[in-house]
Amino acid sequence: MGPTLDDEPDYDAAAAALERAKGTLRTRVGAGTGVRFTPTLTFTRDTTTDSVQRMDELLAKARAADADVARVRVGAQPAGEADPYRDSGSAVEPASGTLNGLDAKGSGDDDRPED
Repeated sequence: MGPTLDDEPDYDAAAAALERAKGTLRTRVGAGTGVRFTPTLTFTRDTTTDSVQRMDELLAKARAADADVARVRVGAQPAGEADPYRDSGSAVEPASGTLNGLDAKGSGDDDRPED
């Protein structure tokens, strides 16, 4: 019984067969294209399908991880305030004249001489 589609291809044997047939194939390409000088033929393994399969696996993992996060988020509540970045008013406190603990100039460094 011969190889099936489930068997791992013998890439080395295929490369050797193409190398042996290179002269014949080059002659046929030249005759079929009608060019005066037939270019040299080089055969390389196309690994695009391997890359596509790997990308599909990675995307499936990412989708599964996204679905897990979505399941965890259902009914979840924030640990702190609903909007911790909400501006609760002016950053300058009028009574002290400071800006978040800094003097009104914003330097916060009274020991440094002025420039």
